[in-house]
Amino acid sequence: MNHEQISRARFRDTPVCHPSVMFRRQCVDRWGAYRHGDFAEDWEIWLRWLDSGAVMDKLPQRLLVWNDAPTRATRADQRYARAACDNLRAVWLARWLERNNPFHPHVWVIGAGRVARQRLAPLWRLGVVPAAYVDVDPRKIGNTVLGVPVKGRNALPPPGRCRILNALTVHGAAEEAAQWLAQAGYDPAHSIIV
Repeated sequence: MNHEQISRARFRDTPVCHPSVMFRRQCVDRWGAYRHGDFAEDWEIWLRWLDSGAVMDKLPQRLLVWNDAPTRATRADQRYARAACDNLRAVWLARWLERNNPFHPHVWVIGAGRVARQRLAPLWRLGVVPAAYVDVDPRKIGNTVLGVPVKGRNALPPPGRCRILNALTVHGAAEEAAQWLAQAGYDPAHSIIV
């Protein structure tokens, strides 16, 4: 995973496995240390650093074998609960969209499912506005969710005419949608996986 891929994936989840991270002291001096709060401290620091211009990369070698115990903080601490992560994502994504979305505050959202809508609810509270949800389920297409229309893929504006949030949550679906969008001519930088 290179810097561009890490940067694009940062709003989905923490982009690096924390125990494997190494950085120079100058990074802390420049962008700040870990902050304490009701959020995942490791994800917050990566979001903040990337937002400030840090460049992150992964080595190709496997350097860590990780025991993902059910008692580790990510599984047991409320700062890592879904609502806390959704709020953290929303803060940094809203900030990024304000600077990088020429259609701000409007975005198109791939995925109209309940989990995707819950994940993005804090973002709407920060002023980002969903223009439409895009889905493939014919039972959803044509409906509205809290006043937002649910449309099929063919309703998506042409490439370069919208900012897309890819919010599909089923394993592999977001990656499949990213491939479909790329094949349809959408710039990967304009489709953010969340």
